Amino acid sequence: MHIRSGTTGRDNDPWFNLGADSIPFGADNVNWQSTYYAAVESGLCFDSMPSGTRVILESDSIHLRETPAGPVLSYYLSDLSEPVVWIDNASSDDIYIRSIPPDSGSGITVPVTLGCNGNVYIMGDIRYEPLSGGMLGLISVYGDMFIADTPLYEPWEGI
Repeated sequence: MHIRSGTTGRDNDPWFNLGADSIPFGADNVNWQSTYYAAVESGLCFDSMPSGTRVILESDSIHLRETPAGPVLSYYLSDLSEPVVWIDNASSDDIYIRSIPPDSGSGITVPVTLGCNGNVYIMGDIRYEPLSGGMLGLISVYGDMFIADTPLYEPWEGI
């Protein structure tokens, strides 16, 4: 599907062209290797994270939890030469990502790129602090990206 900027003339609703050519994405069409190597050489690279790993972004930090009962692994992104994180999981694995809740800390304040091989589920808000320059880039080589509804209850207590 190709989304275009324009209106239908009815209340300025956006329109798109269902017959447009597709844009090629995928492991053979996107240079994801440069991101992977930047993480290995100057960022963070995790090669044994299981499916279901949770990722929380807070200010200039990333918090990872491999299992609901497992320890929280925290890293400062501002300490890295390159703010690039790669989770070298299997193409069938899932990671879950969100920002820290507003009452618990700040949104993203640094530009960061997060890459993986499998599916990415955005489970809640991805918050940014205004005027901070924070931005999140996500790459999935073989998986899909899903944006889920915000849960009715908070399944992640604290970090």
